Amino acid sequence: MKNVSFCGKKFNSMLFSATIVMIVVVVLLLSDLAIAGNIIGEKAVAAINLLRTPYMLVLGLSSIISQGSSLLYSLKMGEFDKKAADKIFGQGLLGAGILCGIIFILYSLGLDPYFSYLNTDPETEQLAKEYARFYIPTLAIYPMYMYIAAMVYTDGDEILSLIANLFLIFGNIGLSIAMGLKIGMAGVALGSFVGVFACTAVTCLHFIKKTNSLKPKLFVSLRSLWDMAKYSFVDAGIYIYFAIQSFILTKLIITQFGVKHLEVYSVIVGLWQLTLIFDGVGQAFCPLVNVYRGEGNIPGIQKTMRYSFRTSLIEGLAMTLVLFAFADFVPVIFDIQNAELATETIHAVRICSVSLTATSILFLLTSYYLLTEKITHAVLICFFKDLFMPTLFAVPLALLLGLDFLWVGLALAPAFALGISIFVTIKRFGKKGFPLYVDNIADKIQSFNFIIEDESVVNARDTIEKILTEHNASKRTIMRSMLLIEELFMLIKEKNPDKKVTAELTVFLSENSVKYVIRDDGIIFDITEEDDPLASIRGFIVASMMHKQTVRKNLTTTSFNRNMFVLPLQMDTN
Repeated sequence: MKNVSFCGKKFNSMLFSATIVMIVVVVLLLSDLAIAGNIIGEKAVAAINLLRTPYMLVLGLSSIISQGSSLLYSLKMGEFDKKAADKIFGQGLLGAGILCGIIFILYSLGLDPYFSYLNTDPETEQLAKEYARFYIPTLAIYPMYMYIAAMVYTDGDEILSLIANLFLIFGNIGLSIAMGLKIGMAGVALGSFVGVFACTAVTCLHFIKKTNSLKPKLFVSLRSLWDMAKYSFVDAGIYIYFAIQSFILTKLIITQFGVKHLEVYSVIVGLWQLTLIFDGVGQAFCPLVNVYRGEGNIPGIQKTMRYSFRTSLIEGLAMTLVLFAFADFVPVIFDIQNAELATETIHAVRICSVSLTATSILFLLTSYYLLTEKITHAVLICFFKDLFMPTLFAVPLALLLGLDFLWVGLALAPAFALGISIFVTIKRFGKKGFPLYVDNIADKIQSFNFIIEDESVVNARDTIEKILTEHNASKRTIMRSMLLIEELFMLIKEKNPDKKVTAELTVFLSENSVKYVIRDDGIIFDITEEDDPLASIRGFIVASMMHKQTVRKNLTTTSFNRNMFVLPLQMDTN
């Protein structure tokens, strides 16, 4: 068979889209800082930073619904349980709507006491309040924006997600600049609101596509809500822990070093937000690994995670080199004109950039352990990464040795967090199987990838014969399987006359049956439907086989055809 990886092809496609989306998210987070700094001045940068803690809390709360629902949805789809998947989608949609209303009410009432506690200077506080005028509505629609975006991406429509987010970034930046020039800080926030709202509307176009599997069903269950919440603890924790960390360090800088240094810290917060790009790897592998988990497909999990670990290392090293090389331009981007603060910013960025490879790997580990239901462990690693280690190192060093060592503490934290996370993981789960901890049962599950052509289909058929013969299957089981595999793949080829279709065939052997899971990236059609109009002799043959084949399922998953067939495994008694 030709050396082509179906999961690798889909992973790369989803990684590209997820990375672009995360870059868009980061650019949006930083663009308001840069726009406000250039249009209004340095104080505006510090003012926006005052609202980062409330913003991170919103991201954390929104992630509880979006992350948990998307993971549960893909898992149920992997199990071919469409009814349960529809309930999860409907419950999440309802929850996102309710959360939008709660956030609007709480933030409308709670920001004044928050500003009073921080006790910053009057000018910075006034600019923050002007920005909050339209920023509160933006935060209020974030739960729905994040939920729709997560579910559409999980459903495999990474292209529409990419288009919607590119539309968001160009529209948001353009509007924020135009409105900021006209009405100041409030205008910068208004541009963000319009951009997020429009992006959500564009993403909803997925629901009219043929490949859409998202069909909401009104449903509320306390057990399901708990399952949704526990799958969200890591992503929610990332934002909530960082919100606490940011609150502590912001208060420390104001009281110990002066408000002006918040401008430098605002840039370092932006650097942390830049690390959210690393989460694109997790977003890319989660739907794939979860579907493979639903199938019990260990080789699929292992292949996907090999791609993921390699990508995390490359991304971490690349971002370190880029930030270290171009740190001199950072003060220019944020219009930091004070020479002392500009120099401090350059040094802080270079110091903190050395930790990014460790941060990238930590993002991957937390996403994977969350997905494989080592949830407490994933939350613990997240706690080390985003709260315990940063405050443990940064606060004492800053108090004892000065502000420069706050940046040193933030740089040391990820490396120590990675080291202690690996130590705790091995102590808890053992060295064997680290870091994936999945049982390798290659003799019971075998997977093959190929482009559907006459030669490769014959090779797939012959490979099935070899596998079944080695497991002492009867001649009847072997012949039925060979005929099924050959005719199914040739029908897929017939349905796609002008396209090179990539396919994955996975064979699951048990004591009494053999299960075949087939996925392909050809046109969407139900190969298991025996009542379809028969337009060919091959279609007639497949339909006849389906008439006798009682265990068969079709489900469009991550925008691909996915079919399952189960045959009785009769053993050769001769």
